[in-house]
Amino acid sequence: MIKPNMRWRDRQTIFRDVILPGNMMSGKLFAIGSCFAENVVGVLKARNVDARLTRAGLFYTPATIADYLETLARNSSTLAIFGSGSAAYAPALESKREDNPETLQDWFAGQVQADRAWLAQVDNVAVTLGLNEQIVIVDNGTEHVCRQLPPLAVQRALGDQLELRVMTVSQIKDALARIAAAIRTVNPAVNILFTVSPVPLHATFQKRDIRVANARSKYALYAALQEFLDEQPGCYYFPSFEHAQTLQREPGFWEDDERHVSDSGVGKLMEFLAAYAGEPTDLRNTQAPPSTHDLKRSTKKAVKRGLRFLGLVGSRG
Repeated sequence: MIKPNMRWRDRQTIFRDVILPGNMMSGKLFAIGSCFAENVVGVLKARNVDARLTRAGLFYTPATIADYLETLARNSSTLAIFGSGSAAYAPALESKREDNPETLQDWFAGQVQADRAWLAQVDNVAVTLGLNEQIVIVDNGTEHVCRQLPPLAVQRALGDQLELRVMTVSQIKDALARIAAAIRTVNPAVNILFTVSPVPLHATFQKRDIRVANARSKYALYAALQEFLDEQPGCYYFPSFEHAQTLQREPGFWEDDERHVSDSGVGKLMEFLAAYAGEPTDLRNTQAPPSTHDLKRSTKKAVKRGLRFLGLVGSRG
């Protein structure tokens, strides 16, 4: 006999199927990803967790995260650089970094060495996925995924070499496999925690409303991640995106721009992280409030029971 595993009205504050390693709030942590990863590190540090964001800055797409982690795994810091002089541009770096090629190369080599050394000794890695839209430079058959939108001067110089792409679920899943493999090349015993950033897209290159583009991006990341996690032992999922859908109704959850999660909002999410790791928190696993539909149905049943008690209706009335 087929029976439902859970009904919507049975949902509680804490998700019933999320279990994280017990050292998630005490062990050393390497974080990489979007601005949400930066916020998480800040809040965890305030809770005395030895957490550090990658020295190379922010990464928004699964492909750029995979590219950088594979650089750490190879222990190689060679950059692909376009342009020359003070207008040199490296797709593997954040677009705000424009300098001569030698300076860019030296700076990147230092970040790679520092990040690889930290990754090799941590207990946990947190990967936050931001979006699936990306800019690719195609140079003589070789593809270079840009971390961010290149400066206008670089865009003009590259011309048709620049392409806008939207990663499919299959492509995202392949990038996730690359991420896990690269991390474990450096640190085979580490726990890997994935999450989808609740921060909406800043902008979209697609010819569609930003809200539609944001939904398509987040749910593509989510779908790929769930398929990937079903096949990957030692990888975990933290539902920050799902919790944010509920917490966003609370005053002060968002910053004034109504896009970025406030420090107090991130702190609330970290309470859930601690709870899933088995640590004591102030969270109460309460039943979700009944919906209007549930209230109407229960009221109707109560009225019928009262009428039957008074003999005004039959037992099947």
